[in-house]
Amino acid sequence: MLGRAPVAAHLGALDKVYERLGKGNRDAIAEVDVAISSVVYLVSSVVFGDPVAVAQTALFSTIAGWAWFYLPLVRFKKDD
Repeated sequence: MLGRAPVAAHLGALDKVYERLGKGNRDAIAEVDVAISSVVYLVSSVVFGDPVAVAQTALFSTIAGWAWFYLPLVRFKKDD
């Protein structure tokens, strides 16, 4: 059993498998961003009140989205 290639490689579908894994990873990162933003809103609304919580959550979501999605795209594009 050891050393055998996965069935997807035999069927020529390995590229599709990697494509789905990449999409799943992007979706998981987006879900983590939403979850952390929700926690930021929840804690901020209890500590500071709603207006500050909304502003703080918007700022955090913008920075987190920029750091998770935009920066790697720019970095990988420069490597090409």
